[in-house]
Amino acid sequence: MDKIQQIKRYIMEHLETNNPIFSNMPACPFARKERLEDRIEYREVHIDAEGPSDALLERIRSFDQDPSKSTMIIYDPHQLCCLNSAYEFALQIGNKLADIDILAIPLHPADPFSVRGFRTRQTPFMMMTIQRKSLIHNAKRKLLGTAYYSKWDDFEERYLERFEEYMHETHPETFFVRLWWKSEILKSLQHGAPEPEPIIGTTVEALTRNELHFWMHKWGKTHGWKPLCPIRDNTLKTVQEAVQNGLCVIGTAHGGLEPGLLVCAEQRGDELFFFPELETSWLHKRWSGGSYFWSFEPSNQRKSLNQSAVDTKDRD
Repeated sequence: MDKIQQIKRYIMEHLETNNPIFSNMPACPFARKERLEDRIEYREVHIDAEGPSDALLERIRSFDQDPSKSTMIIYDPHQLCCLNSAYEFALQIGNKLADIDILAIPLHPADPFSVRGFRTRQTPFMMMTIQRKSLIHNAKRKLLGTAYYSKWDDFEERYLERFEEYMHETHPETFFVRLWWKSEILKSLQHGAPEPEPIIGTTVEALTRNELHFWMHKWGKTHGWKPLCPIRDNTLKTVQEAVQNGLCVIGTAHGGLEPGLLVCAEQRGDELFFFPELETSWLHKRWSGGSYFWSFEPSNQRKSLNQSAVDTKDRD
């Protein structure tokens, strides 16, 4: 069996097969369509610590300009470099081709990365996928609206990460918070202490969707978010009018012991949609901790974190 056939066999048996870890979806839900439509380019190269050759970089530039291909797989079946060298090779590709829309991801037989024990990058020999960043972003966005991530241990974190990416891309002017100051830091700010460096686990912590709903109630107003209306099916006209007027509108809800809600409204033609593209049953759900739509108005934004902490203390 030649090397390309080995790669295809790996894709079919490892990435295209339904897996309970991914809610009975394939580890890579888009791989089968790419393979069957011949949208994958295969190229044998030498992968080592010296980095990519000029010829490879030019080939990647050509791939980026070819709309008939969505993935390039480069592979080296003859020499297995160490995992660190593989990541360095991928990093050099990104650095040297920073002017185009591509991302290189190393796949190594010794890569320990796994999802609940399933090693998604354990390939038969040294490989690397090269894809357009826009394609990867759109794929993640589609998966976020499915059950794909629901059994991952860090599903909540991933949900907020994907949502943050979306907000930065579509509404860069809004104040969207995924990390927030720990309670002891907020207390020190209320007493006039200077704003510290954000360090995860030390000064800031990641919010869940439930916590973000409470954050909107407590801190949203001083950061530009204005309460718009409760989340109900009969309030969608109000949401649509706000979006048509150029406002960013998000919906949050607290689910008690269950995960909360976080969606962003967007207009597509004459229709109102929500990111991620979830079923709209949440419109009729009785959320134990409440639910609300919020619109962002920059004129309401606070001037400093210290002042907003003091303002919030006064309201409390």
